[in-house]
Amino acid sequence: MGLFNESKHTIIYFHMIRKAKRIARRKGDGIYYEQHHIIPKSLGGDNRKSNLVLLTLKEHFHAHSLLREMVVSGNHKHKMACALSRMTHGSSKHKRSGVLRFDLIARQKMAQATSGENNPMFGRRHTIEARRGFSISKIGAKHPLFSGYYYTPWGKFESSHQAAIASNGLMKQPAVHRYCSNADKVITKSAFAQNHYLRQFHDESVVGKTWRSVNFHFESVQSSQPLNS
Repeated sequence: MGLFNESKHTIIYFHMIRKAKRIARRKGDGIYYEQHHIIPKSLGGDNRKSNLVLLTLKEHFHAHSLLREMVVSGNHKHKMACALSRMTHGSSKHKRSGVLRFDLIARQKMAQATSGENNPMFGRRHTIEARRGFSISKIGAKHPLFSGYYYTPWGKFESSHQAAIASNGLMKQPAVHRYCSNADKVITKSAFAQNHYLRQFHDESVVGKTWRSVNFHFESVQSSQPLNS
């Protein structure tokens, strides 16, 4: 079995390569070119002149998009999807050129290359213990985006999600986050009417006071100072 299939993508690819080879292209002639390996090195290609061609930026993106469709094996599809993704997130020339539309293509092809039988976990399942471990490893202070602690009348928590669970249904996560992050904002009549916790443990005298006055605030781990709006 060869590297490439006999699809229209293969025909278009080699037509583009032959056309570029016929033109006497060289870097520094006023047009931006990139060197392209006709047979990618990750597929066994080398640096011999016969395997190299100068392509415009748009052609280079197009070539790698076609290669993803041309290769036969799932492993090679994955390699070509990775190469296209790296190009999309590469140099500033790529980003300034207006070809960021290829970002979507790269993402789609990466997803296709790692889905179904191409996914290393295809046909397998993580154990309950492993899944629980993954969840625990990303909670609160262990989460890569952890930024501080939420203080509420019922305790100190590493996330607004944990605080909401501990409230036993009295307050949802978005509300915990909003009130703690805006501790010096005034409690309105509307907020009092909609807040189960306030209605159960306070009366309307809290209207006009701040959320901090009823023990809601957020403390950043960076500054160790409450986050106010």
